[in-house]
Amino acid sequence: MNTTLIVSPIAGAIIGYFTNYVAVKMLFRPYNEIKILGIKLPFTPGLIPKEKRRISKALGNAVGDTILTDDTITDYMIKPEMVDYISKIVRDISLNSRYKNITINNAGKRIFGDNWDVFLKKVFDCGIDWFENEFLSENTKDYITEEIYKNIVKRLDTKVGSIDREKILNFAEYSFSTFFSGIFESGKAHEFFEKAIWNFILSKQSDNRKISDIASFSAVAEFKDYISLKVPDAANYILSLTENEQIEEFLKSKLSDILKSVAGPIVSMFVDEDSIYCNIIENLTEYFNNTENSNEIENVVGIVVDKLAEKTIGDLAIVVAGQLRENSINRFMGFVFDEINNNILDGKFTEIFNDFIDKNMNLSAMDILLKADNEFDKKIKSYIYELSGILFDNINLNNEYVFNLFKKFTDTEIFCLLDKFGISEEKIIDFVKNGYIKFIKNIAPGFIKNLNTSHIVEEKINNFDMKFTEELILSITKKELSAITYFGGVLGFVIGIVPAVLSNI
Repeated sequence: MNTTLIVSPIAGAIIGYFTNYVAVKMLFRPYNEIKILGIKLPFTPGLIPKEKRRISKALGNAVGDTILTDDTITDYMIKPEMVDYISKIVRDISLNSRYKNITINNAGKRIFGDNWDVFLKKVFDCGIDWFENEFLSENTKDYITEEIYKNIVKRLDTKVGSIDREKILNFAEYSFSTFFSGIFESGKAHEFFEKAIWNFILSKQSDNRKISDIASFSAVAEFKDYISLKVPDAANYILSLTENEQIEEFLKSKLSDILKSVAGPIVSMFVDEDSIYCNIIENLTEYFNNTENSNEIENVVGIVVDKLAEKTIGDLAIVVAGQLRENSINRFMGFVFDEINNNILDGKFTEIFNDFIDKNMNLSAMDILLKADNEFDKKIKSYIYELSGILFDNINLNNEYVFNLFKKFTDTEIFCLLDKFGISEEKIIDFVKNGYIKFIKNIAPGFIKNLNTSHIVEEKINNFDMKFTEELILSITKKELSAITYFGGVLGFVIGIVPAVLSNI
């Protein structure tokens, strides 16, 4: 028997197995370089320890640039499974918080610990600083007042024809029945309007605008019609006062004085003053109550109103102020309030209102107000700015008091607060889900990029102990490295048997 056929393949197998085994071991061993007499032994340290930094850098780049890319991480973070997980966490927290009645204060102390009170004070101080430096600044005041003015002007620019008549009429009726009627009966309205009218008359004495320039033709015509209709009522009201004994005695004495001055004292002795007085009252009453005289009354009223329209507001104010006294205004306001009361109760207000709207369909409220005062828009703007200035200048915060209120607010239960604002559990979950998705899509890519996954992997591998690195790699590639070792034995066996077979042929 030729022993070469046996020894050669076995020796080849042993050598092949052993060399591959040593080669695999030399990938990791020795961990450090070995020196003898100051001379570094070749193949020390092992290949992987020697090239550890290069390998870690290459592996980090492969992971960061190819495997765990920004888009890959972002896509995985917004997968339905992750979003559902976030929803579950929020739901669990929600249920748990309701059960434990957690307040803002409780939550803050759990998050910030002993630093919660310090954090709360800093938040409050920042809020106060912002309020005083930003909200109370001139720019903010100007912005707010300008917006208020724009909003008022926008509403006043609405066409009169587009307003909801029914709502206004219902409001007027409700207001009068529940509020104004009580004020009228108490006499407070009389007192207020007396002073307001008197001050208004005095302030208009220097106004040089003609009444005809302010009042439209239709308004003058309506005023004529109204006065013509009310003259008989006013006359009857005045005549009814003659039934008072004191007034009657006063009028008779004045009539007697007139007769004596005209006819003389002797002739007047033969005149029946009572008869003349009664005739005058009866004739006046009959005249004003006779409908046939309505045209004549209307013509007289028209002439008076036309002459009045040519006067300036200042002229009229001077005449009124010179002839009237505050007690006259008191009686006038009594008459006006009676008219308002009667008009509202008998539906005349509705008729007048609808008629006014129909005649001014294409005008805005601002147009109408400017007709009454051509500087109305400037005055209202000035008034708003003045009022805003007063409000802003008088805002003075008591920091200690406000801070105590702020701390008291933090004792509010979180979900009780949310319930007050109508924020349900589902709304909270949807809000967190949507916020999470927006955060991942808009902010996470930049965050992940700055996180530098490649550098993290490289740094982590470099910090691994070499023995741990070996165990880690072997745990992953043990089967493959064992196959390489066995493959070396098989290859050595083949290499050993081939020459032996060839030598025996």
